[in-house]
Amino acid sequence: MVIKNGQVLLGRRKGGSHDGLYAFPGGLLEWHESFVDCAKRELLEECGQNFAVTEPRFFCVHNVIDRQHSKHYLLVVMHANWLAGEPQNIEPNKCAGWEWFAAEKLPVNLFDSNRQTVINWSRLASK
Repeated sequence: MVIKNGQVLLGRRKGGSHDGLYAFPGGLLEWHESFVDCAKRELLEECGQNFAVTEPRFFCVHNVIDRQHSKHYLLVVMHANWLAGEPQNIEPNKCAGWEWFAAEKLPVNLFDSNRQTVINWSRLASK
């Protein structure tokens, strides 16, 4: 989850079982990879080398049961703040593009776990 001036970065997925849904940048852990290293690698692979953020930190974990697709997994959410540059759409076959959204104006077609994460982040940020 990348935050810039109170807005969160979301990309609309293309293809696959979640086509059209918005989501945070991210992906699967590689063998022996730390959460921080995975977050950095995924941001580089999906948003490009000129997109700079703070060191990713653990924010939360979701126990996701996706009955529609017969999947059960843990979603580890890392948090970083934007520093410079704009995200490039490095994987246009997997993402229709990146957009910034205010917490109170999230797209309807957003992964529920991502929506809950943004709501919780917004509550914590407003304290």
